[in-house]
Amino acid sequence: MVDQYGIVYIVLLGVCLFLINKSYKSEKKSYLYAVIILLTLVVGFRDYSVGIDTINYKDGYDLILFGKSRYFYGVEESYKIIISIILKIVPNVRFLFLFTAFVTNYCIVVRVWSFRNIASPTFAFFVFYAVLFFYEFNISRQMVAVAMVFYGTKFLQERKYGLYIIFIIIASFFHKSALLALSFFAVELLLWKYLDSKQKRLIGISLMLTPVAFVYINDYFNSKAKYFEVSNVNIGMMQIAKTLLLLLVVLLEYKKIFSKNKDTDDRVLYCQKSLTIYYLIGNLLSYLGYFYNTLDRIGLYYSIFEGVFWSVSISNIAKKENKSIIRFCVCFLEIYILFNAIKYGGQGQIPYILGGF
Repeated sequence: MVDQYGIVYIVLLGVCLFLINKSYKSEKKSYLYAVIILLTLVVGFRDYSVGIDTINYKDGYDLILFGKSRYFYGVEESYKIIISIILKIVPNVRFLFLFTAFVTNYCIVVRVWSFRNIASPTFAFFVFYAVLFFYEFNISRQMVAVAMVFYGTKFLQERKYGLYIIFIIIASFFHKSALLALSFFAVELLLWKYLDSKQKRLIGISLMLTPVAFVYINDYFNSKAKYFEVSNVNIGMMQIAKTLLLLLVVLLEYKKIFSKNKDTDDRVLYCQKSLTIYYLIGNLLSYLGYFYNTLDRIGLYYSIFEGVFWSVSISNIAKKENKSIIRFCVCFLEIYILFNAIKYGGQGQIPYILGGF
């Protein structure tokens, strides 16, 4: 059974789904902003005892506030500088939690909304909430980076490669692993013949820089090597079920996703291909977490596309019977994951306690 603390998260999900659906039907973004504010308040005003790493961030922010940032270990120097600047403007640690929560949820919700012409933002948000929302209570710094990369892929889709690179650089100031997002340029090779010479040069340069990015990321993970020494080979059935369901959908829709259809716009075709590849990579990388603790987090930059992938894929399934079966299976898996998260609090989100300013 879900206790009184878990009810908070269920009610929050219900209200958010209602507001997103209202926004989708009315095309009014005010409902969307209400969702962002709600999520920001719940995450940002959590007590410092809620979330595994929350107290560590609070202590680190206090060190920066009192001019002792050199003792805040395990974070990028660029992140310390960002926090220092914010604390000079608003010298309040609680504000930092609200700031990171707002940036994360704004980028995710608005990006999910941007797919509304080819996917249901309500369903996509439900999947995000079930699978990734509670990470915000623990690895908030990396979730800011993941959210910024997720939002930045909007510019990748629009072939505004300069803006996308800027987003990656800013995201890497929060967490070095964001540099992995340079590998997203490889998907652009799917549309190589449609690109102009300037775009091709940018992609080429970015791909050449990817090995450099991996050097920095490797240094980061080496510094965290103690987290990767503990083997935990116990692959969950739900993860296997998700992989099998993903492969089934790809097989059912292979021609529609990967074959050129004269009736399909190139950018829509790009979205279908890229979403499939992103989530497939994210799904496979998530298995790393069953062998080495926390290593699955490098896959978050890809697995955050899970909700949009399922929403687009289900809408593309031609046969009504297949569509209903796949939708039921996805909902079953995500609800199971959500209730496990609420019941056991894997990210330290249970019990939820409201904190002060």
